[in-house]
Amino acid sequence: MLGLNPAGEVDYPHHRGLFRYENENAYVGVDWKGAGAGESKLQQQVRGVFENLRCRLRPNCTPEQFAITEVVTANYIPFRSPNEASLHNPDATAAFALGLWTRIFQAWRPEFVVCYGKTPRLAMEQLLGSM
Repeated sequence: MLGLNPAGEVDYPHHRGLFRYENENAYVGVDWKGAGAGESKLQQQVRGVFENLRCRLRPNCTPEQFAITEVVTANYIPFRSPNEASLHNPDATAAFALGLWTRIFQAWRPEFVVCYGKTPRLAMEQLLGSM
């Protein structure tokens, strides 16, 4: 599952260099809104995709187990911004992301990639071909 980049208007210096979701999936059971407000609309939509896949592939697995053991979630661009238009130095950022994912796919080739957003989809088509 590949999105564009971490959204948000606030930089979290204490998150830098950390893999925040080693023991859970960011889309399952994580409170993005804060203060117990619940899941965002995007989280609900992605959970629906996960549930559909889980029912087809691993029906005996819990949704939480499926999300952490069977799904890799990532951002195409690892830099936070409120939206794509707000990315700092977009050409350099795009080149960095393409190079990063080229190196990742030299070491690992996923069976499926589900993208949300035009930019990650076009990049994956460029790197992996149309699947």
